[in-house]
Amino acid sequence: MYMSLSEKIKEVEYMDQGTNKTGSLMSKKPPNIWRIISVLLVVLLVSGCRNKEDLLAESKTQTNPAGEGTGMVQNTTEVANGLAQGAQIKAVSTDPRKGMATKLSHYSLDIDGDGANETIELYTQAERAPDGQMAWDDGQNWLLVVDGNNYYPLLQQYVQLGNVYYAVWYANSNAVTITAAVATGSNVSLINYIYDDERKAFISQSLFDTDAINMMYNSIPNY
Repeated sequence: MYMSLSEKIKEVEYMDQGTNKTGSLMSKKPPNIWRIISVLLVVLLVSGCRNKEDLLAESKTQTNPAGEGTGMVQNTTEVANGLAQGAQIKAVSTDPRKGMATKLSHYSLDIDGDGANETIELYTQAERAPDGQMAWDDGQNWLLVVDGNNYYPLLQQYVQLGNVYYAVWYANSNAVTITAAVATGSNVSLINYIYDDERKAFISQSLFDTDAINMMYNSIPNY
């Protein structure tokens, strides 16, 4: 039953059973509130440690949704060391550029070390108008290809409400790496294409994939 503050004070004043004398509120033995607080603190600490362990466990292992069919399960260490490898992209003699209306970018360098330059080219099916503006549709096919004695079609993809970008670099291994970024209205992904001289092929390596998202804004310039 609900008791007012004054009623509680009166009850405390007349509950000194040891002396049968009226006691004061301050002389009443305080409730064991510290024991309750101690239990709550232990529960909170255990819960906090558990959440931290769960986050660390989730960050160690990542499944590559874009690598479906390759059986790739990557962890952060493998990605950093370039060990998580996907499909091999071998050279083809058939020109994959047919049907591509516009070359957006190109860069030349000697990828395979034979003394002759190969050219990395990015194409889209969208056409460029005489005034230089692109006639983008809601979506179009894109092609990132290495052109040399043969063709290495690295990325052939229909992109809805988005664009494809790439960068070329190499690290201590001197293996040329091409990183493609695909940013759409519902997904962002990063893929490495690393040239393997022994296999005479590029090895694809999925670095990042958001799964399904709702892109609100990005500041990447358009072509």
